[in-house]
Amino acid sequence: MSDLVMLLTGAISIMTIVLIALLVWRGRASGERLLSDVHRRHVHHKNSLGVILYSMKCSGSLGYRRNLDGSTCDDEEEQALEDLIAMPEGKIGAKKRKKLEMKAEKRLQRERDLEDREEMKQRQAAEEARKQLDEQKRKEEEAERAAEEERLKKEQEQRELEEYLRMKEAFSVEGEGFDAATQEQAS
Repeated sequence: MSDLVMLLTGAISIMTIVLIALLVWRGRASGERLLSDVHRRHVHHKNSLGVILYSMKCSGSLGYRRNLDGSTCDDEEEQALEDLIAMPEGKIGAKKRKKLEMKAEKRLQRERDLEDREEMKQRQAAEEARKQLDEQKRKEEEAERAAEEERLKKEQEQRELEEYLRMKEAFSVEGEGFDAATQEQAS
């Protein structure tokens, strides 16, 4: 009985592996077909300088950007890449096409990097301006606090001086020889 269970388990494992391999192979094959379809569906456009530009015809959902030929494309970045590729007239080889595509990708990446750097500079400038405003506010508050402390200190000194003068008047001695007067009273 246990031999039968092991045999069935092994058969199921082998079938699973075969199915996975078929699915992977079929997915890869259909992906290659899609890539070849993409290359077949390129449409030539001439820009104002007379350079031939390739763009893709691709079907997509509503709401996506339209190509020059009126078709829609769901991958705007790929579309932008395809629009940037300047293809020479006539037939070109796969290597040349790939080289031109890589060149366009690098150009797009440089542009994105440049935009990112500009955004970063703007954010840093805004952050620096905010920090300067905060520092200026902090200095103003510190100056106000110091002025208030100085004012309070002067008021306190003035009150102490006035109190001292009042106490001085209250304890003033009426005459000299006070010690002599107390000695006479004591005798």
